Amino acid sequence: MDRVPVWMWYHPGTTKRLAAALEVPPRMVAACMGDDIRQAWVGNNHAMEGIVHESDGDTHTDDWGVEWVKEGPFNQIRRSPLQDADEKTILGYRHPYGRIDALLKNMEPLAANSDEYFIG
Repeated sequence: MDRVPVWMWYHPGTTKRLAAALEVPPRMVAACMGDDIRQAWVGNNHAMEGIVHESDGDTHTDDWGVEWVKEGPFNQIRRSPLQDADEKTILGYRHPYGRIDALLKNMEPLAANSDEYFIG
């Protein structure tokens, strides 16, 4: 590339408004706005932004044991596995290393675009 890459994160409500104004599907807004970085979440942020629920109140639990609930445009933490934990439990908590390969699969759809976009 011949310039500094551009990436902008759009609030879901802004994405809908821009899609309507540009007369494109929401998934095309970033490209229409000139963003040239494509990314996917592979950490626990994937649970907040990468998993999209249809309705408020829908929930899921991520690989870290965090329970999420859709409230408004985003998933919010409903319960952390360590929120009421004693010191022994906290010290014994382990990163989900066994899930690294599955989490990295979130990057696979981006690989096809690596010649055209910066990937993150």
